[in-house]
Amino acid sequence: MAKRRLTHKQKNRIKQRQHNIGQRWKTESAPEATDEEPVNLTGDEERGLVIAHYGTQLGILTHDGLELRCHKLATVPDLVAGDRVIWRCSAEGLGVIITLLPRTTELKRTDNHNKLKLVAANVDTAIIVFAPKPAPSTWLLDTYLVAAKAAGITPILLLNKYDLAQTENTLSPSDHSGNHEVNAFELLERYRSIGFDAYTSSTKIAHGLDHLTTLLESKSAIFAGQSGVGKSSLINALLGSEAKVGELSTQTGLGRHTTVMAQLYSIPTGGHIIDSPGIRDFSFTSITRDDIAVGFPDIDRFLGQCKFRDCAHHNEPGCALIEAIQAGEVAFERAESFKRMMAENTASEKGLGR
Repeated sequence: MAKRRLTHKQKNRIKQRQHNIGQRWKTESAPEATDEEPVNLTGDEERGLVIAHYGTQLGILTHDGLELRCHKLATVPDLVAGDRVIWRCSAEGLGVIITLLPRTTELKRTDNHNKLKLVAANVDTAIIVFAPKPAPSTWLLDTYLVAAKAAGITPILLLNKYDLAQTENTLSPSDHSGNHEVNAFELLERYRSIGFDAYTSSTKIAHGLDHLTTLLESKSAIFAGQSGVGKSSLINALLGSEAKVGELSTQTGLGRHTTVMAQLYSIPTGGHIIDSPGIRDFSFTSITRDDIAVGFPDIDRFLGQCKFRDCAHHNEPGCALIEAIQAGEVAFERAESFKRMMAENTASEKGLGR
């Protein structure tokens, strides 16, 4: 059966009704049930927090800490972990989500079809995890930093598997041309010197877990990073949960994906953790040139100081960025990430005809 198409007037009426519900829920007290809702919804309006997808159903956390599976009205947009919603109980005793409350932040990525896809909502902090194995990708780390800042989310870098880093002098080859190799600890200190918060952790020797718990107090955080760096293991250690932990692929050195959809977990301190699928590559169709510059404060201060205004920072004479690299003021890998992001942004804008 074909999906019923709404008229423009009907869409506006539904949008206004959902807006009114959201405005009423800005107060602490629950509003009275209205006769605007479908007749099969008998329960009072209640707050909920989306924790996971289960096929056509959504798991939510109710205001009293109970987990409940719900359907959503067709007029409610697609939901992700972290979304705050209003739900009601139907006459059949099932939960039904009737309204999406305004989002404070949105974290998006590009899917395999080159379309933007929402990963999580209302996130305060992005814990960007890397490890000695699999070898850290400076490109991916820089990508997450820029994406988090552009979304208004505070990024925190976390070198996990600290015990492995202590026993192995693991070097990560540069993502770009050249013979540059980067030690995991050198990466940690590099980002600290730039001004990013960066810490160490290990679930094997219980290192840094107490401090990580403190960082997450009353926060809504997403764990991001390559597969195999220990995101699910960290969540297991912090929550005592039974999240499925993937093993490192011995053939490729890359981790197997163990979390198909993003899922939200409550932590004792009152905050939440969202475990996201391992993402090995990012695209920048929604990132502006200003967003990129903000994510590279170590490079931004040299922009505009080149001899030529249209300097591409490759081999041009009088390039302030090249001189900064040669002087050791900017890391080679950081400059390469910056130039690659800018090039992808330019190509994206040309493709859109801007």
